[in-house]
Amino acid sequence: MPVAGQAIGVFTQAVIPGKVLQHPPTPIATATTSPDGRFTFHRLEPGRYFITVAGTGSSVAGHWVVVTRDRGASMLLTRCTDCAGPR
Repeated sequence: MPVAGQAIGVFTQAVIPGKVLQHPPTPIATATTSPDGRFTFHRLEPGRYFITVAGTGSSVAGHWVVVTRDRGASMLLTRCTDCAGPR
């Protein structure tokens, strides 16, 4: 089921879902999911980024994506109960 109003973050390092961190990394960009669960980041420089929930919310397994000048990237984040490490 889509989750509306969830903050999603772009990170330069992997963020393990559900892990309590004393000083969590700060996302370099954030977006909020729409009613259908979609989110978009604008103006990311080409590079490799880790995408996952920012702040509190559902525990999801984040994913690495590569953004190039020629195209963006798309992905699907899904809720998990026993998330493995970053993919």
